Amino acid sequence: MERDLAQFTQAIDNVKHQIKRTPADNVINIDQLLNTELKMIHHKHVDENLEDHPRLQEMRSKLWQVKHPGETEPSMVNDGEDIDEDLVMSQAPVNTKCPITLQELTDPVRNKLCGHNYERKAILQHIAGGKGRRKCPVAGCGNAKPVEKSDLEDNTTLKHTIERRSRQTSSRSHQRK
Repeated sequence: MERDLAQFTQAIDNVKHQIKRTPADNVINIDQLLNTELKMIHHKHVDENLEDHPRLQEMRSKLWQVKHPGETEPSMVNDGEDIDEDLVMSQAPVNTKCPITLQELTDPVRNKLCGHNYERKAILQHIAGGKGRRKCPVAGCGNAKPVEKSDLEDNTTLKHTIERRSRQTSSRSHQRK
């Protein structure tokens, strides 16, 4: 009720401004102008409410889980501003486990086509076992092209991240003793 009243008040204010800008000799259909404004305001608020709908949020969460198995889902809190989802997703913790072995990566390579990381030995065995027909082993990966050795590149950035985490973890365990 309050939202409807606020929308109606906003529509009246918008129509008043339109009337003030219209030359005095023009005939204005105020009813039509007000109805048009109300429809525009209502449509805008319907779209805003859709973003907060629990079903849409649930669908986004499930899509995230399919595309990023084993990773923590980022918070998608919307404080009224548009969220750049790519930016939010880039803030997610770095996954340092191989999707094939499910072990911590030690010699990570990155697939240039889809961006997924694997343990070098595991992905090379995966490729060899499929005689050139093996696709990315990450569930839900959109890359339809088979993975080839030439598609892989060393991921030194990820390797340094893993090494840094390992040093931090070992220094914490020494401090506790």
